[in-house]
Formats: sequence, C-alpha cells, structure tokens
Amino acid sequence: RLVSRGLLRMMMEDKQGLADFDRAILLDPQNADYLQMRSMARRHTGDLDGALADAELAVKLAPGDPSSFASRGAVYAARHDNARALADYDRALAAQPDMSRVLIDRAELLIKAGDRAKAITDLDQALASSPDDIDALQLRAWAYSESITPEKAQADYDRLVTIEPGKYEPLLDRAYFLGEQKRYDLAMADIDRAASLAPQSAEVVSARGDLYGHRRDWPRAIAEHDKALRMAPKDPEILNGACWVRARAAQDLQRALDLCSQAVALAPDDFAFLDSRAFVQFRLGDLDKALADANAALTLDPDAPEPRFTRGLIKLRQGQDAEGKADLAAARRARPSIDEEYASYGVTP
Repeated sequence: RLVSRGLLRMMMEDKQGLADFDRAILLDPQNADYLQMRSMARRHTGDLDGALADAELAVKLAPGDPSSFASRGAVYAARHDNARALADYDRALAAQPDMSRVLIDRAELLIKAGDRAKAITDLDQALASSPDDIDALQLRAWAYSESITPEKAQADYDRLVTIEPGKYEPLLDRAYFLGEQKRYDLAMADIDRAASLAPQSAEVVSARGDLYGHRRDWPRAIAEHDKALRMAPKDPEILNGACWVRARAAQDLQRALDLCSQAVALAPDDFAFLDSRAFVQFRLGDLDKALADANAALTLDPDAPEPRFTRGLIKLRQGQDAEGKADLAAARRARPSIDEEYASYGVTP
C-alpha cells in the first residue's frame, strides 16, 4: 500500500510520495523495485545524487534485472552523463529488447550524439508496439528533420496533430518545422489554428514571432515576441524568445542582454537561456563573457549543439583554431543544418 500510494502521489507531483517510498524501503531494504521507484521520485524532485545512490544500489541487488540498468541510465541522462546513460540503456536493451521507454530514451541521446540513423531504428521499434506514442513520434520527427528527410518528418508531425486534435502544441511543432522548410503559408495556418484553440496563449504569439523570424521579417518578429512578453512577463521561455529574436536580427542587443539575463535568473539550470545570452555577448563583442556563458551552458548539457557552435565561433575569434574547429565539428555532427541556420543570421566561422 505504501508503494501504491507513493506512486499515486508522485503522479500528482506530491513530494509526500517520497516519504512513502522511504517507509517501504525501511520495511524491505533489499527490494530493488522499491529502490528504483524512490530513485525515480528523487530524480523528479531534483535530488540527482540521491537518485543515483538508489539506482546504483538497485543494480547491485538485482544485477540481472534490465530495469535496474534502465533506472540508473535515466539518472545518468538527467545528470547529462550521456555516455554512462547510453551504456546502461544498451545493457538493459540487450537483456530485454522490447523495453519501449528505454528505446525512446536511448533514441533521444543518440540524436543528441548525432547518430540519427540508429535513433530512428530505436524509435521505429518502439512505435511498432505503440504506434501513437507521442514522445516517440516527436523524437522521430525531430530526427527526420535533421536527416534531410522532410517528407517523413512531415508525416510524423501530421500524425501528432491527428492524435491530439484539441491541443495547440502539436500545431506549433508542425508550424516550426514548416517554417524551417520555408513553407510559410502552411506554417501560419497552423499558428492561426493554434490561436483559435488557445487565444490567450503567449506561447502561440511567440511562435508567430518565430515564423516572422524565419522569414527575416524582423520588425514583425520582434513585435510579436514583445506582445507575448506583455502577456507573460515572468515566463523564462517567453523572455528568452524576445531575447533570441533580437540576437538573430542583431538589433537592440542591450535589451536582448537584459531579457536573457532575466530568463537565466528565473531558470539558471536551463542551458538554452545561457546559450542565448552567450550569442548576444558574442554579437556585442564581449568574447570573455560569451565564452563563460557558453561553457556554463555546456556544463548543463554537454551534447547541446548550439552552445558548442557558439563556443567554436568564440574560440576561432580568440585565435584558438584547434579547439574552435573541434567544437564546430561536434556541433555539426549533432545538428547538420547548424551552419545554414547561423549563416542566415549573418554569422559564419
């Protein structure tokens, strides 16, 4: 009963669920399943050290149980220790190849590492047993969009819209993809549909700004992001969007710096906001501060291609050619289109 209640509380984001797992483990300290559950609860509350301790003990108690390795792999992934996470996912899947959640989690790390072909194989396998799995479809669409197979990406985005007809988020995902494909009218139609479903959503307004940004219509892009900011002035994602559009346009950079700094202050553990600020600092010519932010972003997510690319640009301009070229190569492996994207902002190595 303690474990069942703990799981229910965890699903309801009630931190008291952790206390239920504590009591269950006191009664049965050798139960690897209970340790895995507490590890998951600790991971969700941000206690990654405690989560890892529980996961490692579960592996010791049940070395033949693939779920023990899957549990520890999830903790390593949360700690951005992707090499160890992949090793644990590999061990889990070697023992039990049909673990759909592990296939999806491994695919996400493989995409970040630039191995999109293997990631797509994992996602195909996961979707064979669960054709409407939203996480798997989203990841496969992302992988296809970076693998120069836009028609397959489009099919997955279309499927996501069909699966969740009353939600605006799949429409925004498809709109972003269509914008990158320069299919602007279709992208705007999706944003209009999203707005009809969520007329008070700052996220939808920000997405419209992103689309204008794809079209390099910077005045409208900035205006839409500022409108979203008035709707949600303390939302770090919205702050970051208003910062990033200015960074891309190379306009009003001091304002961009202030907006990014507000986002970082609200969400210091999100690498994307540090990455945006690093690019603003780069635009402003403050390479030391730009490098500090890029390094901090990569500490949070070592495989993220955007801060890796920005750091490569910085190091080249600082005369560190070998390190700069290595960073650029790593960014390109993870995201082959990254040169084209940054070139559209007027930035090339």
